Amino acid sequence: MLTFAENSKDMNTEEKKRRGRPSTGVTTVDIHYKMSSDLFSALPSDVKRNTYINDAVRAKMKEDGYI
Repeated sequence: MLTFAENSKDMNTEEKKRRGRPSTGVTTVDIHYKMSSDLFSALPSDVKRNTYINDAVRAKMKEDGYI
C-alpha cells in the first residue's frame, strides 16, 4: 500500500467544514395551514399571505390576552 505524506491530512488538525445553508437569524416556524376556499378567494392577490395571516393571528392573540 502506498501513501503519500504530502497528500494525507490529519483530521484532528483540520477544521470540519460546515454543511448546509448558513443561518440567516430568521426565527420562524413552518406550520401547515389549510385556508377555506372562500377566504382564499376573498384575499386580494397583491397581499402577502404570510404577513396577513401573522398580523391577524397576532391581533387575535392580543385580544385574547395570550401576548
